[in-house]
Amino acid sequence: MKKLCIIITLISIAFYNLAGVIPPPGQTSITISTEDDRRSDPNPDLQLNKNLLTITGTGKLMVRNLVVDNNSDVVIQTNGVLIIEGDLITENKMTIEAGGTLIVLGNFVHTGSDTNQGGFTSSDPSNVYILGSIDGSDDGNHLNPNLYPVLQCDGAASNDGLTDYQNNCNFGGEEDLMINPIYQAICGVNFSGGEITSDQEICLGNEPSGLLNVLPATTSGNATTFTYQWYYTTKLNSDPKTDLISWTLIENAEYLDYTSDIGPITQTTFFVRQASKGAGCVTYSNIITIDVVETPNPIGIFNE
Repeated sequence: MKKLCIIITLISIAFYNLAGVIPPPGQTSITISTEDDRRSDPNPDLQLNKNLLTITGTGKLMVRNLVVDNNSDVVIQTNGVLIIEGDLITENKMTIEAGGTLIVLGNFVHTGSDTNQGGFTSSDPSNVYILGSIDGSDDGNHLNPNLYPVLQCDGAASNDGLTDYQNNCNFGGEEDLMINPIYQAICGVNFSGGEITSDQEICLGNEPSGLLNVLPATTSGNATTFTYQWYYTTKLNSDPKTDLISWTLIENAEYLDYTSDIGPITQTTFFVRQASKGAGCVTYSNIITIDVVETPNPIGIFNE
């Protein structure tokens, strides 16, 4: 029996060495080396408790929400992919190697230490996309950008270096993600929210006539059923892809087309349609503009 135990131990150590990761004392290793979709489980969330989660270069893991407790670590190796449809909550260390990919379709909340074993680190270039908010609460640093280069724009003049990103950043939002081959593999190639058929022009104080028409959302080679939701704004100073909170949700406007029922329009108003098809695949149509013109003066003479 002792020989058998020794053999098992040697095999276990050899396995960890082949994976390139040896779990620290007190942690149980979870290695993802193939495609693993936890959404098919009864509980699609993943909560790490004294675990070392390693996603190898051949692994892809997709979960609803991920919680990393203060006794767990996450390593995404080169070409490894971690996709979180909901929120990522980290209390301990995450390491993204060069070429690793992290996609968070919800919010990223970091409650652990900003330093040492609690840090969020990566090698350049990493592929990090966070569509929701980014926040931290442990020491008021709110994810100090000096310690999180992967979430920082190169040379960007931003106070936090996190929420403002340009094309040369390692960290991107939905617009950047839409052209990413990994996202296209999930949502379908050429995932599109639909094109406008026409804008409209109305008289001041009237309502738009007829439907606001937008072609259906599409994905090439990946037929699916979409759900829709309409929004509007009178101040077009934000992109719904990155700042939908500034738009007004139109209740019960959940169809392909929409007939305005927001009442008389007294200023130029903009409408957009959100399209969703599950798996975190959300996109938007082009923006429809309803231009307002002054009511024409009566023509001719009115006799009493």
